[in-house]
Amino acid sequence: MQEQITDYSNASESELLYYAKLGVGLAFSELYTRNYHSVLDYVCSLSNNLHDGEDITQEAFSRAYQNISKFRAESSFATWTRRIARQLFLRKIRTRQVELIPFHEAENIIAPIQSPVLQSDIAFIQNLINSFVEGLSSVQKEAFVEHVQKGLSYAELEKKTGKKALSLRKACQRAFGKWRSFFKEKGILKKDIF
Repeated sequence: MQEQITDYSNASESELLYYAKLGVGLAFSELYTRNYHSVLDYVCSLSNNLHDGEDITQEAFSRAYQNISKFRAESSFATWTRRIARQLFLRKIRTRQVELIPFHEAENIIAPIQSPVLQSDIAFIQNLINSFVEGLSSVQKEAFVEHVQKGLSYAELEKKTGKKALSLRKACQRAFGKWRSFFKEKGILKKDIF
C-alpha cells in the first residue's frame, strides 16, 4: 500500500488514479483540474458551442467520477474522459437530429460538422431514417413526413392533400407501427438513437 500523500498537485497521474479509486476526493479534483480544458476543448471542437461543451464536459467528469473504479488505465485519464464526452455528445446530437431536423434538410446539418467520425455516425442514422421512409406507402410517407417532421396537423394535411384527416391519421399510425418494427428488426434500441 502506498503512503498517503497530502499535496496532490505534484503527484503523478497513476498516483492520482490510485487515490481517486480509493475515494480520495482531492485526488480526483486534481485529475479534474489537470484535464478539464483538454476535454472541454475536444467537446467544443465537436459541437462548436461553448455552452453545450461545458455541459457535456461536466457530465463526462461526473460519469468518470462515478465509474473511476472501472477505469483500467489502458489509456490516459484524459483520453478516457474524452471518450465518455464523445458518447454524451453523440447521444445529444442524435436526439436533436431526430427531433428537430426534417429528413430533407439533414445534409445541411451534417455538412458543417468537421469530424469524419461524427459525420459517419450522423450519416448512419440519416440513412436508417431514409431507408425506413422509403419503405412506406406513398400515403404513409406523406402523412408521416408532413405530420412528424413538418408538424402539420391532420386538418392541415387534409387541406393540403385533399385526403380525409381520419385516413391520414390511420396512415400515420401504421407508419409509427412500422417505425417500431423497423428498428426492432435492425436490432437497434430506442436509446441508441434517441
